[in-house]
Amino acid sequence: MNYKEFLKNDILPVWADISQDFTNGGVFTGFDREHTPKGDGKNLMCQGRSLWFFSMACIHLKPQKEYLDICRSIFCFLKKCTMENGKLPFSVTCDGKPVTVTKRTFYAEMYCAMGCAQYYKATKASDVKEYSEKLFDFVYGQYLSQQSTCQDEEEHRNSKCFGVHMTALMMAQAVRNAGIRCEKADEIANLAIAQMMESGFVNDAMKCVYEHAPLPGCKLIGHDAVSSCPGHIYEAAWFVMCEGELKNDDNIRLFGKKLLDYAMPCGFEKITEFIPTCFDTDKSVEENTASGNFGAFPQQEAIIAFRLAYNIFGDYKYLKMSERLEKSLHSYYERFDGIIWCGAIRKENGEYADIKPDRGHYNSPFHLERYLLLLNILQKKGNISAYMN
Repeated sequence: MNYKEFLKNDILPVWADISQDFTNGGVFTGFDREHTPKGDGKNLMCQGRSLWFFSMACIHLKPQKEYLDICRSIFCFLKKCTMENGKLPFSVTCDGKPVTVTKRTFYAEMYCAMGCAQYYKATKASDVKEYSEKLFDFVYGQYLSQQSTCQDEEEHRNSKCFGVHMTALMMAQAVRNAGIRCEKADEIANLAIAQMMESGFVNDAMKCVYEHAPLPGCKLIGHDAVSSCPGHIYEAAWFVMCEGELKNDDNIRLFGKKLLDYAMPCGFEKITEFIPTCFDTDKSVEENTASGNFGAFPQQEAIIAFRLAYNIFGDYKYLKMSERLEKSLHSYYERFDGIIWCGAIRKENGEYADIKPDRGHYNSPFHLERYLLLLNILQKKGNISAYMN
């Protein structure tokens, strides 16, 4: 596949056509069952992802005025949504008034900081740099003060979330890559890796990685005690391996490899061709894959992680796994029109089935688009870690 041409011809124009809100600014992030934009609110995490995507398209593909205009619209919308204390709500009305402020504390700010940083890299605009620095400074303060606590103000769990630290590392790498607050970004990258290493997420005895780790003095019960999210682990694995490459640090490289090896139990590939979205560590592989429902994003992140591991460690088992997953994923995509909507994979009686949400859904360019972008970089430069430069 020519990943670059597919992005340019089949992905970018679709998002540019359907997502722009010419009335209020920014992009629509809610869609109905037929994928028509809904004007009943916006998710700021998805705004940040969209800003990142269109900025990356200008950096790695070809700058186009239309895409830069979309970036500008999102950027101005984010500034309008920013609260006096520097915080971004998680969701807003279409015209930018806060709806949900506390939910998923870090995610909106982290994705928007990442998107703004890459927009600055694409344009070198002084107002973008100024806002990016302020937003990242806010996230930096929040992360340092709350990294050892529950990161969800609303749910009051007795646990940390692996996904928060994975996202913090991703954000730090994007911000540092754009030349914004490099020392602070590097500090967050180091802290995020330390949290993933040392907070109880990784169980060496069981060779698994939990999505939740207990806060000091607490004990997890129920689903939080056994839940694992392979997609997050594969993401973290290639972020960490990239960091090891960037710093030429074997300890970091090997920790990324450990995350990759622990993401799924041994033998899962003999049961199913796809990776489940979630995994309960107290259940067998067969029980975890019996539903036949799988998310697309874990497959995309796993393909990236396996290809990078092969580049770094030279073990052909990683190349074989990457190729097998890519073949399965694309055989699924080929059966449906509108590849950007293929977020869930299901097999019924041995055949792929089209899954549509019962009601509306949030959506924005991110996992699929990043997957295609990185494989394009692999084709051009021979190593996914070139994405970090």
